[in-house]
Amino acid sequence: MSDIVSFYFRGIGRKIKAYIVDDSSISACSFLGRPVFQIEEFCKNSPRNNIEVFVAISYHENNDLRERYFKFFSKLGYQFSSYVSAKSYLASDVEIGGNCLILEGVNIQKTCILRDNSFVWTAAQIGHHSIVGENVFLGSGSVLMGCNKVGNNAHISANATVKDHVNIEPRVFIPPGTVILE
Repeated sequence: MSDIVSFYFRGIGRKIKAYIVDDSSISACSFLGRPVFQIEEFCKNSPRNNIEVFVAISYHENNDLRERYFKFFSKLGYQFSSYVSAKSYLASDVEIGGNCLILEGVNIQKTCILRDNSFVWTAAQIGHHSIVGENVFLGSGSVLMGCNKVGNNAHISANATVKDHVNIEPRVFIPPGTVILE
């Protein structure tokens, strides 16, 4: 995931200074030509006021792993970057939280809210007046019709469709190609 996110950030001229890994998982001192730090070392030596963090972890463990690191860096006072592809359409009144990833071909209609730490993969659609909770993953080609609410840590897989006015409970996993009518 770090490789994918780095590709998109570099494409908009953002410079990746370093990568951070959990202390128990460090296996290299560099990645994609940049240094790799253990979390403890990074937090001890990095000022919080001029560094933005992006937690580049996919939907593992119902998005819990990404949520854990997002909360960790939030409590330490770090600011978060978000990425929105220039090849996506977002209505002018859409609200996007921190540490969000919106890839190409995504369509987010008017009056939508995408809360912190949520990822929207290629060609997904979020219909008008929908609210996507924290730590959500929307797969490629997924469709939320209008006026939906998606609970925290939900995962709506590729090509799944959710009819309008449906509330998706927190932590729900919707398999690929599923159609939710009520």
